[in-house]
Amino acid sequence: MYLMYVDESGDCGLPSGGSPSTLFCLAGVVVHELAWQDTINQLLQFRRWLRSKYGIPQEAELHTAEMISKPKKLHASIQTLSKHARLAIIRNFADGPSCRLRGVFVEAVYATKQLYEAEWRKCLL
Repeated sequence: MYLMYVDESGDCGLPSGGSPSTLFCLAGVVVHELAWQDTINQLLQFRRWLRSKYGIPQEAELHTAEMISKPKKLHASIQTLSKHARLAIIRNFADGPSCRLRGVFVEAVYATKQLYEAEWRKCLL
């Protein structure tokens, strides 16, 4: 069995209905049931390292886009970091845990809403 965490970006509203986004995206992280414990342990190890090095609590959410350009939307402990430190965190994750997570896959799909609006309208009826 595989486990999947899915998150969305954008909204499912239609452009003609006033939706501000032109895309709707879904992305998921997929891990096999036999690898999930090792995956969680590696992620927790990285979060413990973040806490010890930068003082970032484990429950603080990390969003790459905000870490690059909108730190005021992030946890207070991250807002105080320099841009260089925030980029170093991203780099450390990309070079560290994300490379060692065996059996973990990322799946993503997106829809350009304007192209599919007519079909979506049929489904809403």
